[in-house]
Amino acid sequence: MTEQSIGVIPTMGNLHAGHMVLVKAAI
Repeated sequence: MTEQSIGVIPTMGNLHAGHMVLVKAAI
């Protein structure tokens, strides 16, 4: 479970960062 947690956290961060980029591009 530790490996999954370490892998999931960065993934969520990347998705959030990508979403913010799309929002800024839309504006």
